[in-house]
Amino acid sequence: MSRLYRPPPTNQRPRHTLDQALHFSVDAVLKNLKKCRNQYKTILATFQDELDILERLYYKGKNQHRSALFWKRVAETRRYGSRLTEMNLVQLIDDMQYSFFDTNTDNAKKALKGAWAYYPDAQFVSYMRIRLELISNLASKTHARLSQAYSSLSLAMQSGAFIQYIVLLVAIVSRMNILTVELLAGIQHASSTVRRLHDTLENLAPPTSPEVVSQGLDIVSTDPTQLDPSALNYLVSDTIKSETHASRIPTLFPSTTHDSSLDRDRGILTQTGKSEVNKRKKTKKKDEIDAIFGF
Repeated sequence: MSRLYRPPPTNQRPRHTLDQALHFSVDAVLKNLKKCRNQYKTILATFQDELDILERLYYKGKNQHRSALFWKRVAETRRYGSRLTEMNLVQLIDDMQYSFFDTNTDNAKKALKGAWAYYPDAQFVSYMRIRLELISNLASKTHARLSQAYSSLSLAMQSGAFIQYIVLLVAIVSRMNILTVELLAGIQHASSTVRRLHDTLENLAPPTSPEVVSQGLDIVSTDPTQLDPSALNYLVSDTIKSETHASRIPTLFPSTTHDSSLDRDRGILTQTGKSEVNKRKKTKKKDEIDAIFGF
């Protein structure tokens, strides 16, 4: 997954389409997410302050301590701390909460105080779950690197050289490590909460296909395997009735039989029609002279 935070569309669905027995689970999820958000906001604010101090100390001693053994751990601490704050953890939880409410209003935060009216699809929740698991792995790795940096700085402090500078770095690294442990516990709690929500939404029945309208004659799907059997039975029975009714209607026009013959000269098939109706014999029209002489 990319480092950039690009969540998919929520594809919100109305609340009434969700089984009422699952409403309590959604309420518990939103309650846990709200608690996690407040915890993340406090921890990350303090973590950012410690990281800003470390950033200033890093640029101050970069030229002087670049060749020192402990400086590699300081640079690694700075890099992992910046990476952890760039994950936008608070924004992720906010988007997760907003997916249950109508955010088209002017004040989106005010909408969170009311009852939830929508719920996202499983694809959106799956992205959030995977994202939280990646952040959890990053926080765990950051904790391991900070522990190694603390050990390296403690050994460097025993030499007595640059003792004030190293003691300050030890204090910052120790503080960041404690905050990372607290943040990791909160991320794991949120990850388990979102995982349960994803399992619940994934087990739901897929949305129904478009209903058959106009008395079952307008079938949306063109795949024969996806057609409604009741609609097919209706169409077949209606066709049989139409053919039976048409056979009972008397023929108003004389039937004509066609004989097919092959034109040998042209090599094409021709048809000749023979009418079965007896043609009346034409009577000879008498003129005025015949009437005079009595013919």
